Amino acid sequence: MKRPTISVIIPVYNVESILKEVLVSLIIQTYPIEEIILIDNHSDDKSVKVADEFIRTHKKIAIRIIKRKQTYGLSHSYNLGAKETKSEYIVTLHSDSMLPTKFELSRLMEPLIKNTVDYVAAMPIVVHRKQEWDTYNFWQKCLFAQVVGKEQHSLNGKFDAYRRVVFMSIEGFDIKNFNHYIGSEDADMNFRLASRGKIAVTNACVVHLHGKDANYSMQDWMKRRKFLAISYALQIRLHWRVMGVGFIPFLVKPMLVVLTVLSFLYPLLVLPLIIFPFWYMRTMFIDSVSRRDRNILLLPIVVICLVFLETFWMTKGLFVRRYSL
Repeated sequence: MKRPTISVIIPVYNVESILKEVLVSLIIQTYPIEEIILIDNHSDDKSVKVADEFIRTHKKIAIRIIKRKQTYGLSHSYNLGAKETKSEYIVTLHSDSMLPTKFELSRLMEPLIKNTVDYVAAMPIVVHRKQEWDTYNFWQKCLFAQVVGKEQHSLNGKFDAYRRVVFMSIEGFDIKNFNHYIGSEDADMNFRLASRGKIAVTNACVVHLHGKDANYSMQDWMKRRKFLAISYALQIRLHWRVMGVGFIPFLVKPMLVVLTVLSFLYPLLVLPLIIFPFWYMRTMFIDSVSRRDRNILLLPIVVICLVFLETFWMTKGLFVRRYSL
């Protein structure tokens, strides 16, 4: 069976410690790769140096890097890379995501090769391994506490395949609404692809490494929660008509706020808010290393504060079109 050509697009930003590992996992794939395009988003570490050195020492696959003078984010980078290639399929790969075996690309492409009529894209299983999570500091562990040790099927840019003609026909990712400051471009892509065909669910795996940051702080985590809250608000605003039960997760924190306000009349209604941090961040309280960190005493308070802050940010995001973090 003829295998269609593919180009892999990798946005790069400050990943010097893991970029080589990601690239090595890619070039050993059994599925032939037409080219690899790296889009550097003005990294201020040694990511470009690592990429240049890798390109010099690996000649079997065409690899090139586009160096940008400012940071544009994932959506803009993927769209730029797509315009630069002529392959039949585009594969997107995060620069902090590694392929655990040499067969993952073949597994991702398999349904697209077998069914060229119905399928327009393919998604993998995203794996968040505990062995990486264990190396993080306390607040970076909080960032991934809900996903560590889990495997999730997801079309989120970490390792996805798109039929190029379809990707270009919908003008790629929506860079008008989703930029460096606003996420959920992956969820938006799911909604927009629905009208063009099916998304194949594959058994290909990708491991989310997310390089260790020893300086990751509580403020960094809260800033990330703000980013996500505003992103969710935009997702709701654009696609509320077709979200269905997808609305439910977004209602949990606003409902906790409502119950807390009503607790002035019925004091027991405050109990869900008190219990929530220990359920929501249960991984942190179960983990023996995290429990011994003094920040564990702050965690319930921080999570309760975030319930109110995220509700505010999401509500504001539903009505305000200009964002800042």
